[in-house]
Amino acid sequence: MAKDPLHSSIQRIISDDKPTVRKSIVIGVGGSGMKGVLAAKRWIEKNIPVEAHRYMRWIGIDTTDIETSIEGKGGMYRFPSNQFFQEEKRMLYIAAPTPPELSLEFLREKYTSGPCFNWLPNPDVYDISTRAGQGANQTRPLGRLAFFFNEPQIREALIKERNRLSQLSDDPKYFQLMDIKEGEEK
Repeated sequence: MAKDPLHSSIQRIISDDKPTVRKSIVIGVGGSGMKGVLAAKRWIEKNIPVEAHRYMRWIGIDTTDIETSIEGKGGMYRFPSNQFFQEEKRMLYIAAPTPPELSLEFLREKYTSGPCFNWLPNPDVYDISTRAGQGANQTRPLGRLAFFFNEPQIREALIKERNRLSQLSDDPKYFQLMDIKEGEEK
């Protein structure tokens, strides 16, 4: 009898040689970070049991808010407004839009108002101003600014993902979990 993948998988389970998975949250920030997470998601999910997919949380954070766009309506993403809809299949997309007012005057005020924003480039030298809804347009300082302005919403979504992972069984049937409880008696 030839050993097909199903037969091999059954034999591993019978001999208690199950695939090993770790409860994980994988985060990509910005367009390139999200592409990297989606590529990792495709590869890893191809190589772990389907039952283990929910133990891997895939998250992308970007300045472009696509929840109401055609791209967002496809089957690739889920959003904080319905965070656990088809969670095993979709990556959580957290929008961190740039503040609505990113005029030159706004950036100048932030730059000169105190040490919290001293990392911004001098707006009188580098014009990085943009219109609302434009995203960061590959401008790293705008992406950072958007991230910090949206920190409460980002934190809330990440905490929900972490809590969801902790609710999942630590004794799955078709694969084993890596022991991740540090500092406790095993």
